[in-house]
Amino acid sequence: MWAADLQLVQKDSREWLTYGEGYRTPSLSDRFSNTSYFSGNPSLKPERAYQVALGAEAEAANLEFAKFVSSAELFYRKIFDAFDTVSVSSNVQSKTNRGELNSQGFTLSEKL
Repeated sequence: MWAADLQLVQKDSREWLTYGEGYRTPSLSDRFSNTSYFSGNPSLKPERAYQVALGAEAEAANLEFAKFVSSAELFYRKIFDAFDTVSVSSNVQSKTNRGELNSQGFTLSEKL
């Protein structure tokens, strides 16, 4: 896993661009467990992901007793070989790699 962060900091604002990559390995029970309700999947591959985000933060007001800070961030995330739980019989589940997942969105916040 690793991440890179580029920031531009000014007196009353800050802008940033971040990029990161990571992975999540299946647990031993995900791969090898064998119970009455779960069957492990020895061929389960690790999830791999990357994310990029672009954001800005600015001081909205600086009063004598409080400082208001507004921020916004856009993000995009892609996951490869995503884990999913599937039913292999009426009461037994297992994990599998489902493929790719994409998510994107934004966050807005106000801080006092």
